[in-house]
Amino acid sequence: MVAATTLLAPSHRLAFLASQLIPLGLFWLLSQRVQLQQKRSVTLFYQFIWLLFFAQYLLYPLTL
Repeated sequence: MVAATTLLAPSHRLAFLASQLIPLGLFWLLSQRVQLQQKRSVTLFYQFIWLLFFAQYLLYPLTL
């Protein structure tokens, strides 16, 4: 990620970093709230991981 930002135009760096750091922050926040003993909590977090995957798949080309 760091190497990729050096190759981008300065105007795109902020958008690229935001598109990576915001989902990372959300992932960290929600991972702290998962209750491993509750199947529903784990299932929702698993679905959130897939949501992040597809969101990154769509956002990545838009920020380059």
